[in-house]
Amino acid sequence: MYTMHGPNALRSISFVLAVAAALAAGCSGGNGAAGKDGTSCSLTDNHDGTATIHCADGTSFTVGNGTNGTNGTNGTNGTNGMNGVDGTSCTLTGADGGTRTLTCGADGGAITVVDAVADYATMTADEKAQAAMAAVITGVSFPADGRPVVKIKVSERHGLGVKNLSAAAVSWRFALLKLAPGTQGTVPGVNGSANDTWVSYLAANDHSSASTETAAAANLTDHGDGNYDYRFAKVINGGPTTAGTTYEADKAHRLIILLYASGNPFSPINLVKEVVPATGADVTGQRDSVDGNACLECHTSFRAISGGTGEFGVGEFHNGVRYDVRTCAGCHNDQKRFTSTGTPVAEPTIAADGTWTGSAGVLNREAVLNLPVFIHKIHMGTKLKMTGGTYAGLPEPYDTTYPQDVRNCTKCHRAPAPLADHWKTQPSSRACGACHDDRSFEATPPPGRVAHSGGPQAADVGCSTCHQAGSVGGDIAGKHTPVSNPNAGNIYVSATGNGNTNAAYVAAAGAVPAGAKVVSYVVDSVSTWTDAAAATVLRPQIVFKFKVDGADFVFPNPATAGELIPSFVGSPSAYFVFAVPQDGKAAPADFNASASAYIKNIWNGTGTCSNAAATTTRTGAGTMTGPDAMGFYTLRLTCATIPANATMLTGGIGYTYALGSRQSPANPDLDFNNNAMPLTQIDLPAYPYVANKKADGVTPGYGGVGGLIVPPPDVSKVATGFTGRRAIVDNTKCGSCHVSLGVGPDFHAGQRNDAGTCNWCHRPNQTSSAWSANQKDFVHAIHAAEKRMTPFTWHEESPTGGFWKTTYPGVLNKCEMCHLPGTYDFSASATVAAYPNMLASTVGQGTYAAGSVHSPYVTEATAYGAGFSFNAQTGATVNADPTTLVVSPIVAACSACHDSPIAIDHMQTNGGSFFEARTTAFSKPQQEECLLCHGPGRIASIADRHAFLP
Repeated sequence: MYTMHGPNALRSISFVLAVAAALAAGCSGGNGAAGKDGTSCSLTDNHDGTATIHCADGTSFTVGNGTNGTNGTNGTNGTNGMNGVDGTSCTLTGADGGTRTLTCGADGGAITVVDAVADYATMTADEKAQAAMAAVITGVSFPADGRPVVKIKVSERHGLGVKNLSAAAVSWRFALLKLAPGTQGTVPGVNGSANDTWVSYLAANDHSSASTETAAAANLTDHGDGNYDYRFAKVINGGPTTAGTTYEADKAHRLIILLYASGNPFSPINLVKEVVPATGADVTGQRDSVDGNACLECHTSFRAISGGTGEFGVGEFHNGVRYDVRTCAGCHNDQKRFTSTGTPVAEPTIAADGTWTGSAGVLNREAVLNLPVFIHKIHMGTKLKMTGGTYAGLPEPYDTTYPQDVRNCTKCHRAPAPLADHWKTQPSSRACGACHDDRSFEATPPPGRVAHSGGPQAADVGCSTCHQAGSVGGDIAGKHTPVSNPNAGNIYVSATGNGNTNAAYVAAAGAVPAGAKVVSYVVDSVSTWTDAAAATVLRPQIVFKFKVDGADFVFPNPATAGELIPSFVGSPSAYFVFAVPQDGKAAPADFNASASAYIKNIWNGTGTCSNAAATTTRTGAGTMTGPDAMGFYTLRLTCATIPANATMLTGGIGYTYALGSRQSPANPDLDFNNNAMPLTQIDLPAYPYVANKKADGVTPGYGGVGGLIVPPPDVSKVATGFTGRRAIVDNTKCGSCHVSLGVGPDFHAGQRNDAGTCNWCHRPNQTSSAWSANQKDFVHAIHAAEKRMTPFTWHEESPTGGFWKTTYPGVLNKCEMCHLPGTYDFSASATVAAYPNMLASTVGQGTYAAGSVHSPYVTEATAYGAGFSFNAQTGATVNADPTTLVVSPIVAACSACHDSPIAIDHMQTNGGSFFEARTTAFSKPQQEECLLCHGPGRIASIADRHAFLP
């Protein structure tokens, strides 16, 4: 059917009728005349199940699609085809050059394919740097000719083998050592030592020094697919006249392989495999006494970065090509007591005053460069006694500052090393004498040394007999318990002594000596309370409890007890910090105000709001109630004011260490009555406590010397309703190197042990000796001491010793050794938000006397004015004088490390202030513009300039 459209529809119908009538009339007539040609038409699919016919005369017809027809029936299945003939078997064989051949059956057909392989010879510099090459030892054999054969596979990061690592293109270094056992019964080990000794075959004979051998092209076979064979040039079974030691196939052997290239185009590769030749048993690691990962917790990385050359501050030595500490034994072994030509190395002549000339290669019968001797000496550092000359390898190991108590032997000697406990079960003159270097085991001690208290010892066979629990030499572990002695310069023993140090023994490195109780703190909440009696002033409060040996502790009744904890003296403090407006900043991003109270004085009611000499702290009064059902006490300060515009209020428990002060004039009855001694246990015979005496010389006074402090970790919490200060550092990162802050090296009696809260006291307004005491300023300056051009004389011990002699063991530009990610390069949102409100560091105030110790950036006898202050009792602020000197916030951090004149000039040119008068610094039109170039994603971003690529 069809449908007609348009104005001609009626005329078309009439036409049809007329034609029909004519046809009817002419049924019997002749043929009519030929009709006219029809007009052309076109068909359009409407995509809706219809189609439209359009004709040239303007007419159109729309028609519907027809319905589909029904499916036909299926045809019948065809017949199965014939079975195929069996295929022929094939074999796959490999060949040098990285090819494999597939050979099939009797027809002899063969196909050769080439393995995917990386070609070192055609790699670009970028490809080498990004290759992340790695290698494995796939086999080692010991043929009868005495020239061991090693098989190695080298791959790049995609897993492809790397070919063309020829002896001309790279350096292949090999070493092989035998493990000679230490003392067995009455038979001493090498050089009389109780310790096992790795002895190298790669020496001319058994009385020459050893090294590694460099691969010659003739001995290195490249299979073209990343597999290499190396055949030692050294014959190891020729006996002690031609090799460093006698070949013994039943002993453990250490194979060392170094693969690197000049300039470090790729990160070097170290390989170690330990094997027993007679059985082929792999014994790798079974004789380890040190956990190599422990080294990197301080040193960051010994391995060179691609393109690195071992420059200062990158943690490398030997250009970074030797990074696995097990490889050190290839050269640093007992054979260093000889020269390469077979001459024994003699101990230098040491004068009676302990001085000598020349470089000491042997001392006290031991080779200085032998690894256990060398490493112990370096770590002993400033505590070495033999400092009168220079040494082989590291000329002045006694200048090394070790960042924790050196008696913490388990920092390095720890699991998973199987022999980690050998430090305390196998004493030896080699290891012990390396640290206790002024002890002589000779019958007549040489100059500069004292006799071993156990008498002369020709060998180590008797060491473990005396040095054990219950024996005359004492338990080694007990002798190495890391506990600092009372500071000899404390104010209790010297009228001019230091009142801010430890008068007690202080446990370091997490040590808990026998009998010691472990105290810890728990903070439930910090908040403010409204003092209606003082015109609704806001004051701080903290909810806390003590734990002793893990159990909640209930304080005794102060009416019948003199101390918070039986067998203890002292107390922690409740400490609060916050920020108030300063330098035009309504909400500074740094703390500038604090209030605290000695908990003992709150407990016994002796705390007052006075600042007289007879009291503790000027905010020392308060109330304490509890414990509640959960064991918590609520402590409120009744003197401290928290202004309505205060921000970042945070509180904590701990922090106390002040020993108090002497009266003026002297009055033994009142001396030190304002002490705030830390919690100190006084009932341990090993750590005796002697109380200070009053004027009669009998009655106990205030404070005392001795007793044991096991520092409880400081605990803090942000106050309810406040936003805390931005987090900058991670205390666990500090602990990786220091283990516990404040003990070994000692400061603040171990009581300021949380790096995240150092800024509670070390704030931008604190300064001494014309240096900033702000945390970021002085911590950077101490760690960067070797890099700085100007000695950091802040709190120096003497004209020849101070923080400016600190040696930093890690990669200096790896900021995340201490920092949380994003906090040092302004990529963290909290740091970006804080920057406009960061306070400048005050560096100059008051007047510096002629000849006094101070930074070189101030002028003596110049009055710089008074700094900012806040009165915690009244809540009043006194602004800093405009003449005080400041360093702007980013410059304060950067100049602590980068202090060269050109670096300082660059910072000042770009708006920074460096020892500039406060009024000048804050009024100049151009302020710090550091982040224009050094901000995240910028041309010289902080992150890029401090990038560390392991």
